Amino acid sequence: MTTDDLLFPNNSNLFVIDDETVRISLEREQLHFRCHFRRPIRSGYEVTDRFESEIVAFSTLTQDRDGQRAFYFDYDGAEAEIRVAIAADRAEAEAAAEEQRLAEIARLEAEAARRRGELDANDRKDFFEFWLEYGGTFRHTSESRGAWLGLRGRFAWRAIPLPEYPDTSAEVRAMVSALYSAREGKPVGWNYDKLVQVAHLLAQSHPRLILAFGYALEIHQRMPQIEREDVSGKWLNRKWDIGARLKIRDEALLPDPELFPLMRFLFPEVAERVEGYFERATRSDGSS
Repeated sequence: MTTDDLLFPNNSNLFVIDDETVRISLEREQLHFRCHFRRPIRSGYEVTDRFESEIVAFSTLTQDRDGQRAFYFDYDGAEAEIRVAIAADRAEAEAAAEEQRLAEIARLEAEAARRRGELDANDRKDFFEFWLEYGGTFRHTSESRGAWLGLRGRFAWRAIPLPEYPDTSAEVRAMVSALYSAREGKPVGWNYDKLVQVAHLLAQSHPRLILAFGYALEIHQRMPQIEREDVSGKWLNRKWDIGARLKIRDEALLPDPELFPLMRFLFPEVAERVEGYFERATRSDGSS
């Protein structure tokens, strides 16, 4: 403990005079000591010590008057350099580890998104194929019921409610058929020959779907087709009337919000525009 009391306050340097240092001092006419000192050694992110010993001249000592000490080897300075290097390496390693962690998270998220995308694509594909086969004229067979109930379960997992059967909800049936028709460029789910016939049916029987149908026509660039098919000009007149009513936000043309979840999944571009219109139309201040 006495040795420690001398060693540590003196920058881990301890001086000893022995027979050999006396001889060297006399020969060289200069005071010499045997200096025992600790040398810090880096071991990974830790610092360990190794004791060393050298015979040194008094003139080679560093005299720290403010600290009231004299030393040959600057243990504190050497240790500080090592700890700075350790801190820098640790920070670099932590940054690299964090970068790797974030990269792994990004990879997992991308993989999850890819899988979700595949699931989404499969569900959309299966729904469309079902609708082509059964949607227009749904017959309650064991095959058609089983296929629909399978879709209901998959969509329920997405928190998207589907009616008990396709013919249970006229609005759902009309929305799906109308938007598929606009996308495919031909009537889907109805025994019609032309898209303009779908447009007239919606205007007469499902006015709350006409806005979504119009957006779908724009998105899939079907407007010129509708105009070509409107030989009589009846749709043009009806179109102007609908446009005027939409400008004043006629409540009879406002879309049904209950259709949004299914529309958002099957027809996301259309749903984005329809929901935007709905939000503007239902603001209490009436501003656009």
